[in-house]
Amino acid sequence: MKALLISDLHGDQNFLHVLRDILQNYDLILCTGDLTNFGTPTDYPFKLKEIVGKTKFLWVSGNNDIGQQYQYSLDPLLNIDGKIVEYKGIKFSGIGGSSSNYEGQNFGPSIINGEQNISDTILLTHIPPSRALKYSINDYACQNGQHKLKNAPKAHLCGHLHHLVGTACIGNTKVIKIGAAVNGCYTELDLNSLEVKYIN
Repeated sequence: MKALLISDLHGDQNFLHVLRDILQNYDLILCTGDLTNFGTPTDYPFKLKEIVGKTKFLWVSGNNDIGQQYQYSLDPLLNIDGKIVEYKGIKFSGIGGSSSNYEGQNFGPSIINGEQNISDTILLTHIPPSRALKYSINDYACQNGQHKLKNAPKAHLCGHLHHLVGTACIGNTKVIKIGAAVNGCYTELDLNSLEVKYIN
């Protein structure tokens, strides 16, 4: 099963045309937020929804996704902040938002507090991990068993930093930093093997 990974669309109309052209190549879309620029244009998420149609779309909000519409009116674009959902036998978890706004409303508290087991999930966040990592545009596996972390996801998808793209590891967790769609970047992920292809 192949997923399209996108992040940081920032209301870009050109990417909607790209998405329309490539959508049929994927079984699922995973988005790590910033659909708009501080909530504008307000109709952008609805245009996105029209293009996506019936394709499964899981996402978490970013620091630019402001407004209550992101909480309840984007169905079938499913915001998985604070949730674990399963699609075709694969589990996904999410932590949306940013520490600079939201005042704590979009942080998946039960996931952050360790109340949910996310060790067998693919985690979506907007903000990348806080530690300094060496990202490589060349894909590789993360299989250093001696550094396996408790309750760590098998993969961590993130966005936010537009200039940074690539793969890194935290223990056995594969960190996949998605490039900004507003810059013409997207990523392909084989959900079974976790093989990644970065596209610009």
